[in-house]
Amino acid sequence: MGELGGQDLFERGAAVRPEGADVAVTRADGKRQMAVAVNLQRWNRLDPSGRPQPHPIDDALATFYRVAMYG
Repeated sequence: MGELGGQDLFERGAAVRPEGADVAVTRADGKRQMAVAVNLQRWNRLDPSGRPQPHPIDDALATFYRVAMYG
């Protein structure tokens, strides 16, 4: 994928900010922009060592970002 610039306050399974998770990015060539907000923030369950486990929402968001930014 190409380079994206913007604000990314979302990380796998947990929002950095307690009140919500959002992402706003612009493609490096300026041809596409995207902004998304997520209400459900902590969908990943933790394994015994405290690491977030994959959840279908992770893959869905990654697909959404890719399609929105690259078609």
